[in-house]
Amino acid sequence: MVDVAKSSIRSDPAHREQDLVSGICSLADGKTMLVFDCAQILNQS
Repeated sequence: MVDVAKSSIRSDPAHREQDLVSGICSLADGKTMLVFDCAQILNQS
């Protein structure tokens, strides 16, 4: 897990059709991180 500022998370148009991905952000080391929707993950059957 990584703490990121909420303001640095943006929506990811390439993954809009995927309910589990709620956003994307760039980390200080230059890597990109997907942000998952925990509620959607927990509701998957």
